[in-house]
Amino acid sequence: MGLAIVSVCKSGIIMAIKGGADEMKQSNETDKICIEKIIKYIGDIQTCFNHFNITTYSEFENQRLAQLAITQSITNIYETKKYLQQATLYNIPDFDKIKIGVARNIASHDYESINFETIYRICTKLLSSHIKEVLEDGYDKLG
Repeated sequence: MGLAIVSVCKSGIIMAIKGGADEMKQSNETDKICIEKIIKYIGDIQTCFNHFNITTYSEFENQRLAQLAITQSITNIYETKKYLQQATLYNIPDFDKIKIGVARNIASHDYESINFETIYRICTKLLSSHIKEVLEDGYDKLG
């Protein structure tokens, strides 16, 4: 097996990844599927906001069904994000820096006392048109 790619991880360290072009193509295809899923889950959050007419935190705070649906979508985004290659995350830094793991942990481990203001702030970041553009650009870079 030859050297297929040099990858820069979050810390800026250059890592050599062994494997052939086929393995890299498969990894890129997996990342593309993950990005598609993440965009879908973000769309689900937008649909939920639209359905419940949520435009402010106080509106979100008073919609228990929206809270349940959105926390599930955030959990799905977190679980999907874990499968992305570091090189892909490096190419979508504005998405990567959103504290999805924090929101997922809040939602999964302490539901009765969730700080929904934190969840709402993360949702507003995810719903920005910039994040969708970043994800689509990251998708396109995968070939």
